[in-house]
Amino acid sequence: MANRREQRIDLGGSGCHGEPVFNIFTDYLQPESCTTAAQVATRISLLAPPTNDGNKLWEFLDYLWSSICKFAEQIPHDNIAQDKLVDAILELMLLPDTGIDIWCMHMWEDLPLLYAAFSEHINLFKYSDFENIQLELDKEWIRFYAFGARLTAADVFSHTLPIAMVSKALEGRKKPCSSRKLNRDLSTAAVCIDYAGLVLVEELASNPHPVPDDDNEIEGGPLFKGKPGLTLERWLFWEKRFPEEAEKATTSEAKELALRAARSMKIWRETRLEGI
Repeated sequence: MANRREQRIDLGGSGCHGEPVFNIFTDYLQPESCTTAAQVATRISLLAPPTNDGNKLWEFLDYLWSSICKFAEQIPHDNIAQDKLVDAILELMLLPDTGIDIWCMHMWEDLPLLYAAFSEHINLFKYSDFENIQLELDKEWIRFYAFGARLTAADVFSHTLPIAMVSKALEGRKKPCSSRKLNRDLSTAAVCIDYAGLVLVEELASNPHPVPDDDNEIEGGPLFKGKPGLTLERWLFWEKRFPEEAEKATTSEAKELALRAARSMKIWRETRLEGI
């Protein structure tokens, strides 16, 4: 239900990402570009070392995925360039089999090391004592999770990533936190619903009583006492909590995103979860 917008974006200097990858994506991600996602995937594949040497492949993939992560955090969550970035990753998966594996993962079909790089990027997010700098870092955080939610919607990542973020924002606080952190986490949870919500509701509709799974189980936070995993009880809890937290938000963007997420969840519940 998200509204995408086309707007030219500034991806910063090539020193952030390395010249080859930077040049490929700088052209592709602009709204006036005629470059296709398939062409991007082909050009990226030509940069990969044609070898089964695990170390060289690891270095290349680490460089590629970390570059893409840096691009994602610079693109506003509602900019169509985020969709284009996901399209390029999907095209990488469709490249012909190279016969090269890295740690039992096919190159490119399995996107080896992508999720590891994504998780590491989350862990490496910086914090600042300066309010203006921290606000910019918070924007990057929201953008990055929106990208992750899109990858979930594209079936590249599992649904655990958006569930974990929404859980953190809506289930995890008994004590008040700073307004800045509340705005950031609430906005991040809302964009997770905006871009991955349909996938989540379809998962819930097909599996309303999930069996505990050590790999995919997301326990509830202190405020949610229901069963782990994605359940109707949890969905209803989130639907109720978004407007409650929106009342505490101190920015119009956080408030609007949260209320939008709550409306979307209500519509999807009424249209897709009837009878469960």
